[in-house]
Amino acid sequence: MNLDHMKPQNTTDCIWTMVCGKRILLPLQRLGQILKCAWQGLDIDDIEVNRTQRDEVSHKFISDDLIDMRKLTSTNLRPQARLLNRVLVRTINPRKGSYEKLYKRDFQALYAIYSQKQINWAKIIMDEWLDITYKRKYKTLHYGVYITRILTAAEIQIP
Repeated sequence: MNLDHMKPQNTTDCIWTMVCGKRILLPLQRLGQILKCAWQGLDIDDIEVNRTQRDEVSHKFISDDLIDMRKLTSTNLRPQARLLNRVLVRTINPRKGSYEKLYKRDFQALYAIYSQKQINWAKIIMDEWLDITYKRKYKTLHYGVYITRILTAAEIQIP
């Protein structure tokens, strides 16, 4: 993304590219509409959580048999939360390495979901794309289904 050298006027929260001779401009709101996800709300990093002790919300997704919260892994999650965490770390907020570890950001995402806070999922996805584009790190692009939806919305024929 952002491979087109003709930069739009407003590039804040926006990605752009050219595919098959057609310019695609995706501001955050349009990306959220195409992916059918929230494009307004909190960033996961803004969710305040205490990972050292349980509260009413964390009890909804952490199993009862966990004694030491410092040893929290994905196997200590309740079944629905374990499945949800797997979706988060493999598609929405992908990472390299262990999927077993439950990092702070994973905990914050689960906490936000179980406390019914609105998360700006489109921004999270866009930030991941921009991280790949600007920092030039090698990462696996987990967003094939998203790209297909975007190209379809832009009326680009997919072979």
